[in-house]
Amino acid sequence: MSEKIEKITVDDVEIVNSSNDTSKPKITKINANDSSSNSSNPFEEMFKKAQEQAGTNPNNPLAGIMGNIEEIKKIKAYFFISIVAGIIGLFTLREFFGTAAILFGMADIYLGSKLTKTAAQFGILLGIIDLILYIN
Repeated sequence: MSEKIEKITVDDVEIVNSSNDTSKPKITKINANDSSSNSSNPFEEMFKKAQEQAGTNPNNPLAGIMGNIEEIKKIKAYFFISIVAGIIGLFTLREFFGTAAILFGMADIYLGSKLTKTAAQFGILLGIIDLILYIN
């Protein structure tokens, strides 16, 4: 990473916080607007590099995490609703909550992330148990 050093004049610096001595202000914080630098986000560049390294270096833990970013973005609340509906259905309104647990679990498997697949399957299992208890 190369650094670019520029000389600036006093007029280009806005003093935000200084001491009370007006003869020699002690600058503790400045606002600097650098229009010459590129406007890309350094964190996005780091993530792109980590994703590129994921294929070349599988032992890099950051690269492994960055490979799952797309899956993390796909996480929906369907698996949570499925589990909650399945648990509520064990106690009351089994036909409604059991059906809702199955439908939301299937929606999560179809639309959601691979990371929540097991939770969605648990919600579907609770929904099936609810419907079995309702029939009996």
